[in-house]
Amino acid sequence: AGVVGFGTMGQGIALVLARAGIDVTAVEVEQTRLDAGLDNLRKGLEDRVKRGRMSEDDMNAELGRIKGATSISALSDVDLVIEAALEDMEIKKAIFSELDKVCPAHTILTTNTSSLDIDDIAAATSRPDKVAGAHFFAPAQVMKLLEIVRGAKSSPETIAILLALSDRIGKVGVAVGNAFGFVGNRMYHRYTWQAYFLLQEGAYPADVDQAMQDFGFALGCLAVGDISGQDVALAVRKAQKAAGEIDPDAPYPVIADRMCDKGWYGRKTGRGWYLYEDGERKPNPEANALIEQTSADLGIERRQISADEIQDRCLFALINEGAKLLGRGMADSTEDIDKIWRFGYGFPKDKIGPMHMADEMGLDHVLEKLESLRDRGGPWFEPAPLIRERLAAGKNTFSD
Repeated sequence: AGVVGFGTMGQGIALVLARAGIDVTAVEVEQTRLDAGLDNLRKGLEDRVKRGRMSEDDMNAELGRIKGATSISALSDVDLVIEAALEDMEIKKAIFSELDKVCPAHTILTTNTSSLDIDDIAAATSRPDKVAGAHFFAPAQVMKLLEIVRGAKSSPETIAILLALSDRIGKVGVAVGNAFGFVGNRMYHRYTWQAYFLLQEGAYPADVDQAMQDFGFALGCLAVGDISGQDVALAVRKAQKAAGEIDPDAPYPVIADRMCDKGWYGRKTGRGWYLYEDGERKPNPEANALIEQTSADLGIERRQISADEIQDRCLFALINEGAKLLGRGMADSTEDIDKIWRFGYGFPKDKIGPMHMADEMGLDHVLEKLESLRDRGGPWFEPAPLIRERLAAGKNTFSD
């Protein structure tokens, strides 16, 4: 296999492949970046040896399966390529055009993009049937989920091979459609937006995160956003706007943009929704003041918001978006959606997943709840057509 882009994600993907006994050629544009990536990989494995988590022989075997190169021409005999370069469409199209010229006709070309259009990327090649998304979750060597994204022209054989590969490398592979953000991140955007709206209406970051931890998540989405970087979420919102995914007449999470305007991106800057000092996460009084000011600027009278309301709004946003994706054929089943949420986002294991919860509640209750939330929370809670269709057909679950 080839891995193009040898930053943190590319290193993790290369390691996952090497652990499964697959020889990997990692390509970076500059020798210094390549050397830094290989050095970082070695240091990480040496640390695992010191901690007794792997043997030195295993470390050497894994490293021995990974070689580096600074030209895509080094991938002239690979069976599979996973591109993990910058999240920029023009860069990815240029890479795929070059891969198409260099790689054998049978080679499957995949991209690790988390939201970009697979069909646009595939159009840069003469083999769109052999192009698909291979969306690993960070850190790739730890997280179990692999979203395999079907383009309009991806062949069934290509998707079947990638699903088989996911088993070989120890991942839970789920095939999904080519919607913006695919399935997992598209649903996650709806969840995080509700968290932002809750802040604007009266909650503080610790309130939202604690409510979702009480539900069963290891971390609330605001703390997670501080880890991944608020600038990353800002880039997604900009891409959503450019793709026409944001209704200009619907409520918008102003507070999230204002945090980025301050340069408060989370852990990387020492402050985000929280302060980060001496490795500890603490409340950020300045963020709380900015939240209060934003409420005032938007003409919102802040109120006390219960943990029950926080959980309801976040969870029903997930369920509703999942139902929309299911109705559009972007997900093949409720079980696939629940797998994505359990293995990619840490949905509480005992609760199975958001769609399982919807089935347990009954779609009549889900519809009633969404209509109530829409009346208070706006058009983001407009019930998915599939919910009404199922009920009209006499079905009270997604799966019966």
